[in-house]
Amino acid sequence: MNIRKANPNDKDNILEITNLLKLNVPNFVWNKDSYVERQLDKEEYFVGEDEEGKVFGIISFRKRGEAMYIETLAIKQEKQANGYGAEFISFAKQYTKNQQLNMLRACAFFDYNNKEFYLNNGFNLLRNIGSYNGRKFYRFEMKID
Repeated sequence: MNIRKANPNDKDNILEITNLLKLNVPNFVWNKDSYVERQLDKEEYFVGEDEEGKVFGIISFRKRGEAMYIETLAIKQEKQANGYGAEFISFAKQYTKNQQLNMLRACAFFDYNNKEFYLNNGFNLLRNIGSYNGRKFYRFEMKID
């Protein structure tokens, strides 16, 4: 897998993948055209490509305070369970380090059923459960050395 910084030409591929995350929650923004465009403009998106150059996964970041947050992490269904998620997490750790930060955080709605993925990739589950418009989500963090 090749992970590279996304550019405006990747927008349709990103939207296709973020639509896989869509939940019926008021103000769900992660698959909205304007949200993706704003993150592309801020250079917060990266895409994962297969050996033929086809985009099959995405990750986006946002710095908040002294921590880096994974805003979005998604992989097309047919490419899941092949280790690509772990590669994205390794990339996220290095990206966080390159930004001279030592804390990586992520959140995941309960609906996604991916708590074990984050735990298996070195994150700690935080005690406080989050809520976004009534939908609960897990909060994770990892110290980067």
